[in-house]
Amino acid sequence: MEFVPIVLSGLGTLLSIGVNLSPLPSLLKASKSKNLEEISHLYLILSNLIPLIWSLYGLKSKIWLIYIPAQLTFFTSLAWIAWYHIISKNSIIFMFWYLLSIFSSSIIFLNCLTANNLGLAAVIISFGGIFAPLQQVPYALLEMDHKYIDINIMVSCLFCGAVWLLYGYFINNRFIIIPNSVGIIFCLLQIGVYAWARGILPCPCLTRISKFLIAYYSYDKNIMI
Repeated sequence: MEFVPIVLSGLGTLLSIGVNLSPLPSLLKASKSKNLEEISHLYLILSNLIPLIWSLYGLKSKIWLIYIPAQLTFFTSLAWIAWYHIISKNSIIFMFWYLLSIFSSSIIFLNCLTANNLGLAAVIISFGGIFAPLQQVPYALLEMDHKYIDINIMVSCLFCGAVWLLYGYFINNRFIIIPNSVGIIFCLLQIGVYAWARGILPCPCLTRISKFLIAYYSYDKNIMI
């Protein structure tokens, strides 16, 4: 059974490429429209910081099946952040300070934290990456529009998370099992909101929440007037 983690890591790496490429359609669309409202900047940042921390954990604990895929994901997601800021026309200043911050922090973490502490940090920041796309859900509910849910990212993360969850189970690593389990649940939640907004999945509960948000913001605007 020793070959199973190797196979799962390889499959997880391939699926990670899919996750890495999933923001591409939204960025291409934003490049043409010069409108970034459908892209979560927080998600892009966290999707870069998460593999950075995991690669530090893999390096410190000498788990190369974690380190190599994490490095691949880190550099790809870094390109998406640069692209986002090219569109927003503040790329040079932001990227300079961002790169300076993450590389100096990496050196400090590697020298000051143990492998277990890095694993714990990876779990904590992974939760941030899980919750970050949720900031788009209220807009989808308020406008009943699926455009705010990037289905490419959600589906890619769902399958990728499932494979890495199995990998964590086989090597008995709680740092991998916990965030991927939670991530799968939240991916399913957002896929459900997307399906509801497109009219594919009837959900009275989401409809009531949407009507409440619409009524609340309409009332708030009337008060402001």
